[in-house]
Amino acid sequence: MLGLDGLKRIKDTHGHAAVDKALCELATRLADILCKDGFLARIGGDEFGIVLPNISSLEDPANLARRIVASAADSFAIEAGAAELSLGIGIAIAPLDGVTPHELVRRAERALYRAQGDGRSRVRFFEPDMDVHVERRINIERELRSAIATDIIEPHYQPVVSLVSNRIVGFEALARWESKTSGHIPPDVFIPIAEETGLINALGDQLFRRACLDATAWPKTFSLAFNISPVQLRDSALGERIISLLEQTGFSPR
Repeated sequence: MLGLDGLKRIKDTHGHAAVDKALCELATRLADILCKDGFLARIGGDEFGIVLPNISSLEDPANLARRIVASAADSFAIEAGAAELSLGIGIAIAPLDGVTPHELVRRAERALYRAQGDGRSRVRFFEPDMDVHVERRINIERELRSAIATDIIEPHYQPVVSLVSNRIVGFEALARWESKTSGHIPPDVFIPIAEETGLINALGDQLFRRACLDATAWPKTFSLAFNISPVQLRDSALGERIISLLEQTGFSPR
């Protein structure tokens, strides 16, 4: 399974026609690399699948993957300029990783997910622990949606101390989640999932509202520090929502 990175950048800069042109060019490059009995298919918007039968060793798919990564690294001619794509590759081998098409595709996708998590243009073979990793992620995402809907995730407050006066001058709000089924889930686990699934705005607004309400009871000289995700910063409506929440809670913007 091949997952592309960079299509959205091409679409935003050059439009849908440029994306189609880049995909066609990539498909041509992939077809040229494949041996005659290999099978190439476009699975979705930014995913391709390759079936490579009768391999003699693990080096066969590994070598093919390296050639594909190198081919995709060359610039794509887009209108008057050039664009770059990178891709991750996940590999599952029959019969070791499965014997049915469904098993092999699912496990190749999980290897692809891990490859994309490792960085740009990475290749990963499926490993059994990937099933455990993905299942845990799926469960956390399911629990996260429920936790946001029921307002379970709450802000905890870390003191901000002035080294000049040696006094507390405010607090930083930190998201904390105690799941009824999974126990304590650290923010470095659930925040990235919230970002990837589009839940970060709802979670951020919810926590900011509660933090502002709590902070209204603090001494007037205390400040509230609140973390904002880079994903939230890309939302043009963020500023309006912050102002609205400040008005609703009566907490001073200062």
